[in-house]
Amino acid sequence: MQSQAFVKPQINVIMARVNGKFITGKIGPTVYKKYRNKQVIQKKPVFTPSSYTEPSKIAAKIFGKASTLAMTLRNNLNPITTDFTDGEMVNRLNSEVVHILNQCKNIDKGIFDFRSDSFDRLNGFEFNQHSLVRNIFHVRPELEVTGNKLKISIPEMRLPQELNFPKEIRHCMLSFGLGIFDLTNGQHYFNPVQTTEIEYKYQADVIAPQQFEFKIEPGCLCVTVISLQFLRNTFAGKMFYNTVDFNPVAILKAFISDGEAAKTKTINWQKMDFNA
Repeated sequence: MQSQAFVKPQINVIMARVNGKFITGKIGPTVYKKYRNKQVIQKKPVFTPSSYTEPSKIAAKIFGKASTLAMTLRNNLNPITTDFTDGEMVNRLNSEVVHILNQCKNIDKGIFDFRSDSFDRLNGFEFNQHSLVRNIFHVRPELEVTGNKLKISIPEMRLPQELNFPKEIRHCMLSFGLGIFDLTNGQHYFNPVQTTEIEYKYQADVIAPQQFEFKIEPGCLCVTVISLQFLRNTFAGKMFYNTVDFNPVAILKAFISDGEAAKTKTINWQKMDFNA
């Protein structure tokens, strides 16, 4: 008996539907539409590399770089921001970084020209829209850079007016973190979180000024973050109160430090896919 070769049948994918007397959707290489109560039939467009204009290619490239940088920011800062962010945070951060890179692009040189204030759009960025830091923490931290030191100063704080505690919560871990990004050589590092605990005794109180100091590197993007982690008393001790619906975390300031990044100083940091 002579064997016969198996021929795989061709299947035309139909992605159309009948809506009254009109057909809408795709059937093979044809697109069906309804326009002003008439049936419109047109050929399905085919996109090739030549279909894209030079501006669209540049925009796509910048979007890709922005998404990569935003992802690195999120991963780097996660020890202080945690996973308790709102569902739109990723898109909001991507959008901000796209704007930043578009403002700093140098098309002729094919690079980004960053200045000290290029990342100002990130100042005040909230990681959880359900619990804004600016609605809970009412004092203004002061940042000062001297050489390779960044100092964050918290002025005298009055309780409960300048720090809003959730009902029946008495303890707050006020924390600061610093992510450093060598955008030139593609390296990043996260400084250990520094924390102070504030207790609310259900009466007017004054918290003395405090300072936190971090080491930075020249020519790097420095992103400072503030976090408010509240704790509740239980029979088993203090337990974290924060959840995905309540987690006040925000960027205090993002800036490029003076000087030029030295690869010898950042070579042992974590690698990232972005570089300027």
